[in-house]
Order: sequence, then structure tokens, then C-alpha cells
Amino acid sequence: MTAAALALTMTACGGGSSEPQTSGVTEAESSSADCVYSAEQILLADQEGALGELNVDNIAYKDGRLYATGFTYGDDTGSHVLLNFAQDGTDLQYSTVMGGGMEDVISMHIGSDGNYYLVRLSYDSASMGFAGTGSTQQEYAVPEEGMEEGPEGEPAGEAEEASPGPDGASQEDDSAFIGPTSEISEEEEPDFQYENMEEFVTEGGDSPANDPTLSDEAEEGVTSPQDEYEDELAQADGEQDLVVSDVEEGDFTTAGDGEAVYMLTCMAPDGSELWTAPAKVPENGEFDFYINAIALCDEGVLVSGSSGLELYSKEDGSFIRTISSESEIMGTTPYVLEDGSVAVFVYGSGGEEVCLVDLQSGELSGHYAIPSQAGMSAIFAGKTYPLYLAGSSAVYGMKTDGSDIVKVIDYVDSDMDITSISGLAEIEEGKFAAVVSDMTGTNTVEILTKVDPETVANRKTLTLGSYYLDYEVRKQVFAFNRQSQDVRISIEDYSKYDGDAGTEGMNKLNTDIASGSAPDILVLSGAMPVKSYISKGVFEDLTSYMENDEDIKNREYLTNVLDSFKTDGKTYAIVPSFYVNTIVGKTEDIGDGSGFTLDLANSLAKDKGVDPARMFGVCTRDDILYQAMELCGDQFIDWETSTCRFDSEDFIKLLEFIGQFPAKIEDDFEEDTSADYRSGKSLFYRESIGTFDEYVNLRYGVFGTDITMAGFPSQTPGKAVIFPQLEIAINASSSEKDACWSFVRQFLLDDYQNSIEMYWPISISALDQLANKATEPLYYEDEFGNTVEDHIIVNIGGEDIQLPRISDTEIDQMYAFLKGLDGEAYFDSSVENIIAEESAAFFAGQKSAEDVAGVIQSRVQIYINENS
Repeated sequence: MTAAALALTMTACGGGSSEPQTSGVTEAESSSADCVYSAEQILLADQEGALGELNVDNIAYKDGRLYATGFTYGDDTGSHVLLNFAQDGTDLQYSTVMGGGMEDVISMHIGSDGNYYLVRLSYDSASMGFAGTGSTQQEYAVPEEGMEEGPEGEPAGEAEEASPGPDGASQEDDSAFIGPTSEISEEEEPDFQYENMEEFVTEGGDSPANDPTLSDEAEEGVTSPQDEYEDELAQADGEQDLVVSDVEEGDFTTAGDGEAVYMLTCMAPDGSELWTAPAKVPENGEFDFYINAIALCDEGVLVSGSSGLELYSKEDGSFIRTISSESEIMGTTPYVLEDGSVAVFVYGSGGEEVCLVDLQSGELSGHYAIPSQAGMSAIFAGKTYPLYLAGSSAVYGMKTDGSDIVKVIDYVDSDMDITSISGLAEIEEGKFAAVVSDMTGTNTVEILTKVDPETVANRKTLTLGSYYLDYEVRKQVFAFNRQSQDVRISIEDYSKYDGDAGTEGMNKLNTDIASGSAPDILVLSGAMPVKSYISKGVFEDLTSYMENDEDIKNREYLTNVLDSFKTDGKTYAIVPSFYVNTIVGKTEDIGDGSGFTLDLANSLAKDKGVDPARMFGVCTRDDILYQAMELCGDQFIDWETSTCRFDSEDFIKLLEFIGQFPAKIEDDFEEDTSADYRSGKSLFYRESIGTFDEYVNLRYGVFGTDITMAGFPSQTPGKAVIFPQLEIAINASSSEKDACWSFVRQFLLDDYQNSIEMYWPISISALDQLANKATEPLYYEDEFGNTVEDHIIVNIGGEDIQLPRISDTEIDQMYAFLKGLDGEAYFDSSVENIIAEESAAFFAGQKSAEDVAGVIQSRVQIYINENS
């Protein structure tokens, strides 16, 4: 229902809203020193542990206390939670919102009066009884159908006579804490575990904490309608809409089985129910009625949904009037500002906009566009600024006069590992309570306090430039900044400049490098012409730094990997971790890989009756082209001599070989190919291997026999190649090279090296640590508390195969393999694009391989000359 309504809302906004204000589109200048905050985590003192795993999602501040809503997931079921506590997390008071039957909590709002306002959807008459908890440290069972509970959760005996509700409808007088149901019915056991809740929240999974029908869309901060619209469309596909039926206007009777009734509830901070009332249902029974948000304002309780924006009494929940039923305001979330005015978020013709609502006339004004650089993910009402926009990298203040937004909190400059903020409450100017999440999805409540700008300004600042910054690098930046007294690193992630083309950020980074205005430290990418930059002297030679660093020169590393990334014997970038690009085949087929040529690959396919198009499994022509270039592209181009040989017989034969593969895989392809390498239907497996367990899976799972990890078949057989998972360089033009090295060196030290798990570390001691872990048996604890040996199980062709732990002999073989690598993967997007563009004519039968190779040779040589 919400998805349909949002679709209507967005469509209407696109054409009917006034033009957005031209002011407010840019970010006002603010010193980076003014945007630095310190963070102190609040540990909620749930001494009895009744809350279990708690996920707080919204927060508010009133009279020295913090009020919050959240979700707790226990062993059997989950419950919404209403909390309030002191600023240091002590004096925790909470109530669980729970019950039975088929009932959902649609929205929860923390009012400025300290009360909680809820929207519940019930479509089972058995769930209309409520359980009470108050603010105690315990939960109560749901009463049996037909029974009420007393204030302490005990059966109250005979129910009291129902008191009249609005418009003469009957309404239960339930003075005890209202207990709406948990999100999961007794008939349906949950198929997820709470430890995955963070993943659900960040990736849009359908957990109770993230399901749009269960989400806590409080007035203080919700996802944008654009985000909700896209998520709802994805989740609603194939699902049947829930339609309110047989409920006439003014008919507020309890729902029967299968009928849907929206109930509005006000609860006190101690968990007691102040009132519950049914929402007004529109006369048009054919319309899909829904409510998606609730908020308290000076005039009453605002309710938003398919009927538009409506006002209800804050005394008893009775309907007062409709503020606006215009499609533009339908389904919007109201935000009540400090001065009592009300704002809504709409998606208009100019993009994302904030509008003010006249509660008397229902008219919208303002239409203030939200700047794209805000990266807006949530809106919150504030004090210093009427609104705060919290994005993935900063919090911005926004006034409702059309003036520019102002950056208030910069996560990176504050060394905060924050990817999103789902709750934000301004305690006073320069101090906030926030519900934050990091890249792992961990959710915490923190107090953010502004740092004296003079303290920040006294530190020397270096810039680190990247294109989509690696999360581990970001963590290292924060750790470095917390430890260093004199130097700090500021991050410039160029991906923020991407526009419609998706390449603007990388183009700007390359332009800055070429113009000499690049950041001090650079995280390199395959999309950069790294070899060209080295030849032009862009990067500092790090050889002397490594040789003179006592902590590094006394450690043992995979020197062959370090040497592979040297140019003329000099180190221009460090590679702290890597994985290996390889072609895997049965040892009985390709031996040790030294004779793995194109002719051998073709003859093996012919002798074994393998379709040439399937010798590498299910893949396209482009897949093979790019794989071939990564593994043997350096055979055809030499940046040190500024030459190439794409018109050679070897490259022509490679084009002819690649021509055997299909241009695309049909969309309806559903064949199970997992056993193809065991059966011999496919011969060569393309893999990027970074762990010992991946080797075990290849050997005992995919192939089921001895394997060889080789290079791509070519007329000059090569080896598997090293692909840097991380590559870092220092700008030769930086005026603070020693300070840059003080940061870069930490990637070669034990703290970072020992943290690497999904890739190969460069440190021998870190590699030993991973090897020891890979040989150790796996265990789990059964339901009786017994320790039982566990195994990794893979399904190959419908058969479950138990994988062994890697043996000491195989560990030795893997060490020999890793120490025998001597070449890096070739990657140059410009060269690969030239090859892909020109070879298309050969694959389409329009030109010969020789003609195409000649054109490629000419274009690549020009590219080399221009960039050498």
C-alpha cells in the first residue's frame, strides 16, 4: 500500500509542485575546523539484560533526558521498545511494545511532550487485547482472547464496560500499557537471526527493523520518500496488497478476521497507555487506505497517509479535520519544527525538496531544494537550525528561508566511523545525541560534542585522495588521527563528484593529478594510468623510506610481491594486501601450467568433446577478453620502452581464440553448472583467490581432484598474476612527504597486516597466522552445550560435499605458489576500451583479425605516446 501511495505522491509532485527555490542549492562556506566533533558512546545500563539485542533507531531530547525507540530481538520473537534514560545511559526506563495475533507497528514518534505516538495496523480480531508492562524490567505474556490484563500484567477478571469512543464508536478503556503485537505471528517462525539485523538495515533486507510496514518512521528522522519508493517497489513485487475492506466511515468497531484497522495510540514515558483510537477510514472503500507516519504538533496529532495530512486530538485521538488531501502531500512525513511550524519532504520537479505546511489552509510553501552534496538520507528537526540533513559523510543545517545549507558535523574530519545517522537530537548548540551506524552495520547511541576549532587548527593537515575509499583505509585514517598529535589526514573521496555518466569523479582525480594539484596521499585504482604517472614522476620513490624504517626493514615480507610492483628497481607504491588472478585446471590436463598455450586449450576441448564456448564455463566474450588482458596483457605493451605489439601473431591468435565465446548469456539461462568441472563439461575455471579456504573449495569442491593454478593460455605461457587489493602512493609534489610516510607505513606493520582476513597479506608472519587458522578444525556448540566438530559444506551438482581443512602439505604448496608469483595483473581501462571497441568488428565478421589488430596497434601506440 505504501509503495502505491508513494508512487502516486512522486508522480504528483513531479508535475504539480511549484518550482523549488533557487537559493539553498549550494553549500555555504564553513571552516573544516568548525565541523569537528568528538563522540562518546552511551552504554545503556540494562542491568537485568531483559532487552537482549537492542537496536535503537530514533532519539529525542527533553528536560535533561533522552527518549528513544528501538527494536529488541530475543530467542523467539522481536518487540519494539520505548526507552528513556539519562544522558550517560543510566536510569534506563523502557517498555516493550508487544502482543499476539496479526498486528504490525507501522510508525512510532517521540512527541515534544515526552509521550510516544504509535500507528498500529491490526487485521485479526484476536490481537486487539493488549498486554501491559509499564516501565519495568520484564515482559508479560499476551492474554488469552477475551481477557484483559490489570496494570501489573495479571488477568483483571471481568472486563470493564467499554467507554464510548469518537463519533459514538465503542472504545476499550485500557489504562494499562498497550501491547501491540510483535512483528512475527505465532504461526510463522522467523527465518533470520538478530545478529544479521545490521545487514538488513544497511542493505534493505526485509527484517522487522527495515520492513516498510514495520519501520519506525518517527517525525524526527526517516528515510526519504525516494528511498522508500524504490525499496517498496522492490519488496512489493509479486505481493498482494493489503486492502481495508468492509469498514465504513465512522465505523470504528474491532476488526474481524481478515479486516484491517489502523489504530492510533498515545503512551506515556512509563509505558502506560493514555489513549487508543481508530483512524478515520475514507468513504471510498475501493481506495487502498494506509497510514505511514504520525507526529505531535501544537494543534494536535498529525497523521499522514493515503487520505493526505489529517489532524487528530492529542487528548483522546479523535478525528478533528483533514488539513490537505492533495496528492502532493499524500504519504509525506511531517516534521514539527522548534517554532511549531510543520515541514514535509516531497520529491518534486526539482528533485528532493522541503516544504512548509500551513495547517489552516493545507497549502505548501517554500519548496526548498535539498542540495545533492548533502547526500541526504534522513531529516531531523533541530534548534540551532530548524532542520538537519544527515547524509553518509556529514550533517548539514538547513533554514527554511531559502539560504544555503551549512555543514555542521563532518564525520571524516571528526574521525567518526559513521556511514549513516538514523536518529539525531540537538541537546544544545554544539551538542547532539545521535543513533549512528558504521560500515559493518553496528548501531550505537553516541553524544557528539563540538571540538574547539583552535585545537583543530593547530594540527597539520594532509589530504588522502581516492575513488570510492576502501573501508579499511578509512579506519586507518581515523586511528591515525586519534593517535597523532601534530598531523591529521583529511579524506577526499572523488566518487562524490560522479554524475549521470558515473565517471566524473575519476576524471577529476586524474585531472588533479595531471595538473599537479593532487592530494598528498593517493589510493590507486585500476582506472588510473598508473604506469604513465610513474613515468611522469607523479609518485614519490619510497625505496629509501622502506630501507631506513627500522620497523619495516626488520620484518619479513613476500619480497617477490614487493618486487613485482617496482619500476626500474624503485618502489613507487606499496601493496599491503593482494589476491591472485588465475586460471585453474586439472593437473592431469595442464600439468604445471608451463605449457598452457592456446593450442593446448583448443586441443583439450576437442579431445574431450567439450564445447569450445564452454571450456571456461558459462562466460561471455568480454569476460574472456578482460581476463586475458589482466593475465597476459603485459606481453603486448611495455611502458618502460613506450612500445606495444598488438599487431603481433600472438595477439591475432588471441583474438581468434576469444571469438569462440558467445557475445552474451541468455537472460533465461538457469542450468546448474556447479558440477561441470568435475564432469569435464568445462575445463578451466577463472578465479581470484585470496584465502586458503578458497583453494580447498577449488581442490575438493569445484574439481574434486589435483589442480594447477596457472596463467591465461597464451603462445608465451605465463603464471597467475598479483592483483593489488590496496595500493598506496605518495604525491611527489607534497611538501610533507615525511608526514605522509608516517601514515602510509602503518599498512606494512603488524596491526594492519594481522587484521587482513579475506586477502593475502604481504607480511610472512600475518600469512603464518592465516595458515594456522586454516588448518585448525572448526567447532560449534550443540543444543546440549557439547562441542562438536564442524565442517564447511558445499553443494556441487545437487550433492553436499564436506570440505576438509587444508593440510600442512597443501599449506607448503600454497606458500610455494605465492612466493613464485612474479608479475602484477595488467589493467588499463583506456587500453582495454580500445581493444573492446575495435575487436567488435572482427567478432561481428566485418573485418579480419589482422586488420583489427593493426588498428588496435595504432590507437594504443598513440595513447602511449600521449601519456609517456
